[in-house]
Amino acid sequence: ESEIIAYSDVFTALTETRPYRGPKDEEMVLRTIGEDYVSSLGSEIYNLIASNFSALNDIRNTAQAKAVIEYNHTIFSVKTGN
Repeated sequence: ESEIIAYSDVFTALTETRPYRGPKDEEMVLRTIGEDYVSSLGSEIYNLIASNFSALNDIRNTAQAKAVIEYNHTIFSVKTGN
């Protein structure tokens, strides 16, 4: 379970848009994870990420977009008192 969470955290950090940079592409993400994390976390989850990258990134992208909408709605509600 901890490996899944660790890989998920790294995957999200590398693939999502951050205020200071855009998302990294698939090649860069897989290379970074492969070089920096497989030796300590193992290759089983890495292999699943590599073989399902597009689907995982689509899910992450949808969740990020939803979070932005909810955040903006909350900020609007606080500012307007609604």
